[in-house]
Amino acid sequence: MNRSRYALENFPTSPVTADALASLGEAYLHLGMEDQARQTLELLKEQYPDHKQLTDDGELRLIKPVAETSKSPLQAVLPDLFS
Repeated sequence: MNRSRYALENFPTSPVTADALASLGEAYLHLGMEDQARQTLELLKEQYPDHKQLTDDGELRLIKPVAETSKSPLQAVLPDLFS
């Protein structure tokens, strides 16, 4: 999320702006920040309507489902510390 915001704030005309918006929107969804996610998605749809992460219906195609969890690298190496 911080990298996406940094890219948007410091390089607003960069070719990665659309990807940063999509990534930021997805991060907001995973954190339960629905209002921010909605605002970011609207901006993405307005400025980049053909972005690869937008569905035909204008919804954000998530890279990782919202309820999906993953182990941290430390947890994978030292599972006993997390049980």
